[in-house]
Amino acid sequence: MIENVRKLNTADLFEFMRMVKRTGVKDEIKKLAKNMQKKEKKTPLKVLKEGDDNSQELIVQEAPSQTEIGIDLAFSVMEIFANQKAEKEIYAFIARPFQCTPEEVAENDLMDTIEKLKDVDDAQKWASFFKSATQ
Repeated sequence: MIENVRKLNTADLFEFMRMVKRTGVKDEIKKLAKNMQKKEKKTPLKVLKEGDDNSQELIVQEAPSQTEIGIDLAFSVMEIFANQKAEKEIYAFIARPFQCTPEEVAENDLMDTIEKLKDVDDAQKWASFFKSATQ
């Protein structure tokens, strides 16, 4: 199990940028960052719906939480890199803030890895990080 996790630092941004360049996923990450911004700005939506007895019902659809956005963002980024067969690149990148080897990341318990990613920084900072890295 991985123990020592640090916050993202400036060097991580440059390493991520190099990884984006090596794998050629810049445009996909940019699209993802734009979609995340739209989700963050989404306000609760109120919809009128006709009920079973032909009466009108008000349904409120909640805006996604920061946690939902962060998880969606992380999985979307991993999916983009997985499509480019960049699994080893992801392990190497994650190993930096996890302060371990890429092999340890690969063999770490999945739920622990997800929790550790949450510990690195909050969803808003991840979104900002990915946006900065692809500009």
